[in-house]
Amino acid sequence: MWNTHYWFAGLYGGTDYSASHTVQLMYTSLWIPSSPTNVGDVYIETLNAFDNAGYYDQVGITSYTNGTGTNPNSTWAITWDQVNYQGGSAGCGTSGTAKATWYQGLTQWTWYTFFMYLSGTHLEFRVYNGSENMNGTPLYANNSGVSDSASGFVTTSSTTCSGSSYYNMANYQEVHHLANGLSIPTDDFFFGYTTLAWWAGTSWTDAGLPNSAFSQTCMGSSCPTLVQSYYFLYYGGSTARILEIANLPFRIYFTYDTGTISTNSAFNVQGTEAAQGSYCNGGSTFCPTLTNCYFPNSGTNWAGSCATGTHVPEPIYYNTTSTSTLGTWHGVILLYMTATSPYEWSYFYFYITVT
Repeated sequence: MWNTHYWFAGLYGGTDYSASHTVQLMYTSLWIPSSPTNVGDVYIETLNAFDNAGYYDQVGITSYTNGTGTNPNSTWAITWDQVNYQGGSAGCGTSGTAKATWYQGLTQWTWYTFFMYLSGTHLEFRVYNGSENMNGTPLYANNSGVSDSASGFVTTSSTTCSGSSYYNMANYQEVHHLANGLSIPTDDFFFGYTTLAWWAGTSWTDAGLPNSAFSQTCMGSSCPTLVQSYYFLYYGGSTARILEIANLPFRIYFTYDTGTISTNSAFNVQGTEAAQGSYCNGGSTFCPTLTNCYFPNSGTNWAGSCATGTHVPEPIYYNTTSTSTLGTWHGVILLYMTATSPYEWSYFYFYITVT
């Protein structure tokens, strides 16, 4: 099933840092879904912005699978792109589009940090393991980059190129083809810690972009109108720095997702499920079947009644002792969206700080 090519984005509309700084570096962390890609799906999740030489620069992940060659089925791959919108017209880039996909499969259920850098002569791309991590040896690097005379990225919601206005800086999903017969993908995607940086004479200055600076926007010629529709979730409130582009017809919701407790005390909060429209009426196979709690770095202190086979609204519960390790722990509740493998998931992140 070939779908209308469209883009759905968190469009940036916050402070225009490029008005007062030469923004040479931008990066975001992406959470790789726990479910594999569907064979035949072709879509990407990327950080995007025009640079001041007129190119539209992108870096992120792609679900593209062709079943042959070096790109095996059921893997997520790194992708980058330098788009020339006007085929060499003044102000819109000076050469054709350059792009590449690195077909090494990315590890599911893992954060990676995706990085773009303008040196003044080239556009460089790197990918690091971990969230908001740009230290050590990158997992992937194109340090020679591609030719680009831009001095910096443009950090506005729109820009003009040869007299035409275009959407600009965004965390977005670009949809080409879905093999499952639905109009949108069935994975949710998390952009964490989207950040800009510029050289301040002796060191780099970073500007983290809050969720409140992004707005839900259909950037393509058409977007899905089915009740299984896109929506945004903000984790930690509007000023937090984890933004979810969610595709699934159901979501998990808790009143709040952060807590600070001392030793010998407990954190307990009740959850709910919320449907996005009436898509699940009629027993669609892409609707919730059961839930499970998973706490990747929480030790043994998580407890409560959220166990395999139960449904939210079950509470999440964290119990500390006099010997509990201090610091911030994160957990995730998973919502299965299919009853059989390959599973599709929805997530809910929460954070507990023990003081």
